[in-house]
Amino acid sequence: MSAPLPPKLWLTEVAPRIGAASFITAAVTVERMTSQVVRTSAGRLPSLTPKDRWRTFHRTIGKQTAVVCAQFTGTREVRLALDNVAPPALSIMLACGTVGVPFSSLQYNWAIQDTYRHFQIEPPFVPGLLGFLRQNVAPGVLWAFLRAGCGTGGGLYFGPGIAERVDAAAEAQLGARLPGRASNFLAGLGAGACGSLATQWVHNVTLVAGRMSALGEVHQAPHYTTVAFSAARRELGLGLLYANFGPRMAINAVTVAVLNLQLGGHVELLQPQQVNAIIRSLRVRSLKKPRRLVHDDSQVKEKVNLLKWQEEMVSWAEVVAVAFLAGALTGVMGCVAASMAPVPRRRWRSKISQS
Repeated sequence: MSAPLPPKLWLTEVAPRIGAASFITAAVTVERMTSQVVRTSAGRLPSLTPKDRWRTFHRTIGKQTAVVCAQFTGTREVRLALDNVAPPALSIMLACGTVGVPFSSLQYNWAIQDTYRHFQIEPPFVPGLLGFLRQNVAPGVLWAFLRAGCGTGGGLYFGPGIAERVDAAAEAQLGARLPGRASNFLAGLGAGACGSLATQWVHNVTLVAGRMSALGEVHQAPHYTTVAFSAARRELGLGLLYANFGPRMAINAVTVAVLNLQLGGHVELLQPQQVNAIIRSLRVRSLKKPRRLVHDDSQVKEKVNLLKWQEEMVSWAEVVAVAFLAGALTGVMGCVAASMAPVPRRRWRSKISQS
């Protein structure tokens, strides 16, 4: 069970770390996103110069840091609250999916619009709070959920397990364990990189949806769910699976690494020290014979091991279920997009008629 921290302790211990992590993540995001926006602009934007990168960074780093800070704070608090009622895999994915979707969607769409704005292409102005949400949060929101829940959430779930293996390998090779923060950060980098590769095509579709919003396209506005997938597949081809992987991997790996430091490991039902304390309490309070106590001790240990095994199996089953559902959902949307945008078929017929 996770108890909330006192406000003073939260401000002195948690807030500075979240602030530093937010600035680092926002800086990497702004610097790495500009090249991705240009690459998915379908030739609308020119190549970037170092001066263009610096001006974009200077103008957007403040609001990007504020958005990331709110995202990290919300993700941390929601995950700690869900740990009391849900297994680790589900709590992490729900925290990253529900909190990460609006903030990460706002973060990426702002980066896209600011890059276009730097090249004198202004996005259409929509007044009011609802218009702000439609233009900056809604574009590609379904793809943003898959990206945040599976990419970032999956990296956070597998990060602690990778950290344990890194510690074991370091102890076997060097005879000493790495510092806890170092192993968590390295494990987060590796897990975030793997999550980026698995969800790279989702990220590219989200970028195309953000581009459509920045250019004011009206078809399927404001979400651009299937039309963005169709356009990304038509423009990038097989590159949809790996285009922009390098810059996006840097963003997601740093995000998962710093969140792995903030959120830290899996939640287990009972720690070994707690099991030993329970056994000692049974011995002290019970008047049973020694043989009976040994039998009771073994039963307690078996029950604890069974509970841990059940929790691990449920967590793995949830991860696999989310992955299969995401694949099935995107497959269905791919079929819908193919039926709604038969552009290649028309071009093929036109070529036949010309010949």
